[in-house]
Amino acid sequence: MARPLSLDLRQRVADALAGGMTVRAAALRFGISAATAVRIGQLDRSGRGLAPAKMGGHVKPMLRGAAADEVHRRLAAKPDWTVRALAADLKAAGIDVSHDTVWRFLRREGKTFKKTLIASEQDRPKVARFRSRWKAHQHRLDPRRLVFVDESVLQRHGRSSV
Repeated sequence: MARPLSLDLRQRVADALAGGMTVRAAALRFGISAATAVRIGQLDRSGRGLAPAKMGGHVKPMLRGAAADEVHRRLAAKPDWTVRALAADLKAAGIDVSHDTVWRFLRREGKTFKKTLIASEQDRPKVARFRSRWKAHQHRLDPRRLVFVDESVLQRHGRSSV
């Protein structure tokens, strides 16, 4: 991605143009395009300063004010929303936003959706039963007889997992 020219270089171009150098000669001397030299000269003559303007999109956030407060209220009441579920809930409340808008808002707010250290599936009775069985019989396994299968290697070579 392109970067704005340094303020020092902009000042030197502006000084050269103010000193009577032609736009093309200044562009050639400082290694910039003639159009850039023209713009720098125009900025200098207008008195607005030579500082570069903000680069990138200047889109105002869609969720702000009361809508942002509503998102915060919902997250305080139930912190484990999925982005799509939160967007659907907001839509049902009359705040028409897409899940992308909600995701960008949460990212701007510094909210993350990390997995928990303990999966909630462990609380289900069937999974809990299997886990207790595994723990009860785990000591019977001989670690020297276990084989590690790297599924990522199998997938790279077009083989299905074992």
